[in-house]
Parts: sequence; structure tokens; C-alpha cells
Amino acid sequence: MATVETEQPPTASVEDRVAELEAKLESMKEDSELTKGIVEQLAKIKLSGYIQGRFEWHDDSKDGVDAANKPATTTRFLVRRGRLKATYLGQYAEFMLQIDAASSGVSLKDAEATFIEPWSGWDLRFTVGQFKVPFGYELLQSSGERQMPERARVITTLFPGERDRGFRFQLKHDWLRFYAAVINGNTVNDSLYGGNDSNAMKDFAGRLGVDFDWLVIGVSGYIGEGVGTKLGDLAAMPPTTAVLTKYTKARAGLDVQAYFDVPSVGGLALKGEAIIAKDFDAKAGAATTPFGFWAAAIQSFGTDFNLFIRADYFDPNTDKASDGTFTFGGGAQYFFSPHVKLGAIYEHPISEAGASDKKDDILTLQMQAMF
Repeated sequence: MATVETEQPPTASVEDRVAELEAKLESMKEDSELTKGIVEQLAKIKLSGYIQGRFEWHDDSKDGVDAANKPATTTRFLVRRGRLKATYLGQYAEFMLQIDAASSGVSLKDAEATFIEPWSGWDLRFTVGQFKVPFGYELLQSSGERQMPERARVITTLFPGERDRGFRFQLKHDWLRFYAAVINGNTVNDSLYGGNDSNAMKDFAGRLGVDFDWLVIGVSGYIGEGVGTKLGDLAAMPPTTAVLTKYTKARAGLDVQAYFDVPSVGGLALKGEAIIAKDFDAKAGAATTPFGFWAAAIQSFGTDFNLFIRADYFDPNTDKASDGTFTFGGGAQYFFSPHVKLGAIYEHPISEAGASDKKDDILTLQMQAMF
């Protein structure tokens, strides 16, 4: 029987094998460079956020609605803040977007487009978008870092929503800090005008400060023009038009923070802020001169526990007597980990008006998870 010989494929030369290996290595190198580039870009993106789950006990809790047909103050559970922030930091640009998903709904908090000037070494930044008004200390402080549940009454009254839309410039060099902004002046909580400015004039705000690590001092100013708006009655015959009253808005503030180390105990922080202003009462149709201040002390015991107290005062119009409110509050915080903390805070407001103190104390129990 004849034997059939099969033809064997030609054996690749050493040169061909080396060329094939070099091609594979080059392809792997290209894939590695592509992966490295993607990783470098992703490293510039930072996601962070926190959720504040809260139980509030109100001494003046009432069921249903109030006389204005709005939900009355009740003892309740709520999600006070649910923040999610995305930040991209490049050589010349910074992108920052923060939203809040809470019991009151979903809203835009910050939307900042920033150019970073890299040549001077002064950390110059130019921002356009929606951001916190650069004024004082507590207004700029993150709600995730503050011990008290809310900002002092003078801050929440004069700067509702804390934010506005416009252009901001900031400078940081050694111990010097400077912020300045041109903004609409409506803030972001204007129920009537929404995202529109009520007038063509723009407001100016800024803070000049020094930071020596253990001692921080800042002076702030704000000047602008507002429009008091009394809506017309469209049901009247003939319909009446809205009445506009232009007025000057001005604020001047001083803030101080001092940090000490108490041996065998922990860090002690003393903080305070005072603001005097010129404003307008739309209901009364008259100019006002608000004034307020707050002072706080925070004593840490190691890294897991702290006790704190805060006193704040706000008078909506110093031209009138006995219409201010003192609020004394304090509590404790315990950190289960760097990402979870539990707080218990009690607040006791005292109104200067009236013959007796109102029953409007508040107890807040809050757990915050952050990443």
C-alpha cells in the first residue's frame, strides 16, 4: 500500500517570529497608553456627597395647615439634605455641579464653570455660574461640616438659599484670601421671579480675609439694588398693575475663627460673626436696618466626639424696639467612622417681643452619611 505524504506548512523564520512579537508588544503598548490616558482623566473627576436623615421635635407642633393654608410646623422625620457633587479639576479648568435631593424636592445647588490661571502662583480663579455668595464664614461653610442643623437666623434671613448667579473672582496667596462677585441679587429662592433678575442692576459682594491656620479673620461687604414688588389685582375692574419700589441693599460683616489645642482633651474652636445691613420690608413698604450676630464654641474629645454651643441673635429692624430673637442651642456629635456621624441638638429661641416666651423649642436628631 502506497504511503501518502502530507505537505507540512513552512516553518516561520526567526525574523518573522520576532516581527510578530514586536507587533503584539506595540499593540499592547498602545492599549496601555490608552488605558493610562483614561485613568488619568478619571482621576481628575471626583464624586462626593452626603445625606442627612433627621428627626425633628417641635414644641409648637400643629396638625394640618396654618392660617395661610400652608403646612403647619409638625414633629416629623425628613431628609433634610441629599447632596451629590461632581467635580472635574484640570490644569486650566474646574467643573463643579451639585444637586440636592431632599424631602422638599430636587434642586440645583451649584453649577460652576471655572478658569484657573496657572502662571502667577496666586491661585487666581474666574467662575461663571451659580455659587454661594462670597460673604462671611457660615454662609460659605458646608452644611455637611456645620455642627448646628441650620445656619444662624441672620444668615438665613439676609441670604436665603445662600446662592446666586453671576461672575466670581477669587485669589489665594500665602495667608491672604480674597473673593469678589457680581451677581443678580435675587438669590435662588425668589418665589416670584425664579431664575430671572428683578431689575437690570447687578449686586456686588466680596470678602477680604487672612488665614494664619490657628486664626482666621475676614471682613465682608455687599451692595446692590432690590425691587419690592406688590402684585396687582387681576380680578379687579379694571385690573390693577403691580407696584414696584426700588431700594438699596447693603450688608457689612466681620467674622473670626480661632483654633486651639487643649492638652489631653482635643481641639477647641471658637467662632463668631456679626452683620449689619440695610434692607426693605415689602409688606410695610419701608426701609429696614437689620442686625445680627452668632458665636459658637466646639470642643473635641479625641477624634470621635465633640460638644458644642451656639448663641445667635437677629433683629430685623433696629429702628424698632423689642423685635429681635435670641436663639441658644447646643449638642453633641459622635463619629462612628469618617463617613458616618450622629448628632443631637437642642435649640431654645427667645423673642424680645411679647409678654411671655413662646413655646417653639426644637430638638433635632440627625444621622449623616458621607463619601
